[in-house]
Amino acid sequence: MALVLATMGMYLSVILLRRVWSGDDLSHALRIRQRWCRLALRILKISVHWEGFWPQNPVMVECNHRSMMDPVILLASYTCIPVGKAEIARYPILGKAAEATGIIFLRRDDPDSRRQTREAIGRWFKKGCSILIFPEGTTGGGEKTMPFRKGSFEVAYEQNIPVLPLFIEYLDHDVAWESGSMHRHFVNTYGKSGIRVNLRIGQEIHVKDPIQTMDQVKSWMDGFPARS
Repeated sequence: MALVLATMGMYLSVILLRRVWSGDDLSHALRIRQRWCRLALRILKISVHWEGFWPQNPVMVECNHRSMMDPVILLASYTCIPVGKAEIARYPILGKAAEATGIIFLRRDDPDSRRQTREAIGRWFKKGCSILIFPEGTTGGGEKTMPFRKGSFEVAYEQNIPVLPLFIEYLDHDVAWESGSMHRHFVNTYGKSGIRVNLRIGQEIHVKDPIQTMDQVKSWMDGFPARS
């Protein structure tokens, strides 16, 4: 874990120095983030197999949530702006790195935060950025996905954002983060000799009914056997 955080700190320094000299440069920050994500996968010996095709247009990516490394695995290949819980901002190094490279922080119990999140999603989408959502709202390792939160599907409908289902599957057991601290989960999981991951991209959906689309995405994900 120390090596991963150290490299994150190095890449963050590059972004912040660029900001000091040249101002905010989102495209540069996103490139640096992707390089770090790819490096983290190599350090942690995570191999990823993709199935399906990523669209050229921006989308609302709806993905199941197994592990703290889910966003790193996804962002190593594709550029998205993730929506994450506001507590991430308090994590040492990680919070600052997330803020510097594009993230929408959400406090679910705060109506103003939910409204601001909806507005932020619209702004990023208009800039041509895809949005990454974990509709379960937390990680889990059950055979089926946990209940989805409907908010992102409503936003997709209101702002005419296509939804792209994405299913992440760890081929090794005991990878899901269901309890305990982030540090313990990281050490227990990524101390393994290697981790294999399958990522399946579904068909793009143009939302006509938010609840129906939410149920459609959940049913699609639950159709795959859970291995972690």
